[in-house]
Amino acid sequence: MESPKSHTSEAVNSNAVVPSASSSAVPRQPRGDRQEDSERLRGAMRSLKGERNALQMQLQEKELEVKKLMQTNAELRKELEGTKGGEEERRGREEALREEIQTLTKKCQELEEIRREERNDPVERSPETPEEPRPSLPTSRPSQQDWEPDTSEEGSRPPSSCSEGRRDTAARILQTRWKVYRRQKKKAVLTEAATVLQAAFRGHLARVKLLSSQARASESPGPPSSPSQDPLPPHVPSPAVQAEDDPGQEEAITTIQSVLRAHLARVRHS
Repeated sequence: MESPKSHTSEAVNSNAVVPSASSSAVPRQPRGDRQEDSERLRGAMRSLKGERNALQMQLQEKELEVKKLMQTNAELRKELEGTKGGEEERRGREEALREEIQTLTKKCQELEEIRREERNDPVERSPETPEEPRPSLPTSRPSQQDWEPDTSEEGSRPPSSCSEGRRDTAARILQTRWKVYRRQKKKAVLTEAATVLQAAFRGHLARVKLLSSQARASESPGPPSSPSQDPLPPHVPSPAVQAEDDPGQEEAITTIQSVLRAHLARVRHS
C-alpha cells in the first residue's frame, strides 16, 4: 500500500521540477538582447547629446551673427535717413538760389530795356548831343534889372531877348545835369545788379562743386550682405552731381553769363 503512493508522489515531484527548470531557462535569452539594446540605446543617446550640443553652439553663433546684422541694418537706415534729410535741405537751398537768380535776371533785363528805351528816345538824346560850354556863375545868373520891371516906364515891360536866352541856357544846363545824374544812377544800379549776379553765380558754382565732392567722398562700399538681411533700397545719385552733369543747366548758366558779360561791356563803353 505504501509503495504506489510513494511512486506517485515522486512522479508529481519530478513533473513539478521540470517546468520550473524550463521556466528558468527560457528568460535567460531575452536578458542578453535587452543588454545589447540598452547599450545601443545608450550609445545613441550619447551621440544625440553630442549633436544637440553642437547644434546649440551653432545656434548661439547664428544668433550673434543675426544681432550684428540687425545692428548694422539699423545704423545703415539711420545713415540713409540722414542722407535724405541732407538732400532735402540741399534741394531747398538750390531752389532758393534758382529763385534769386531768376529775380536778378529779370531785374537785369528790365534795366537793360530801360536803357535801350533811353537810347532809342530822340527827345531825351537831342539835348545831350550838343555839348554846350558851362557858363560862369556871374554870367549865367540873370541880373535883377532884367527880371524886375522898370518903374520909370508905364506898365510892366517884358524881359529882353538876352534874358530869355540866358534862361534857355540855364534850363538846358539843368536838364543836361539831371540826365547825367540819372544816367550815372542807373549805371550804378546796373553795376550793383551785375556784381550781385556774379557773386550769386560764383557762390552757386562753388556750392555745387563742394556738394559733388562731398557726395563722391561719402560713397563707400557697404558691409557684405547676408541672405537673411532685408535688401536696402538702391543708392540714388546726388542731385548736385546730376545738376553738374546736366548739359541743359550748364548751357543755361553759360548763356546767362555771356549775357551778363555783354551787358557789362555795353555799360562800360556807354
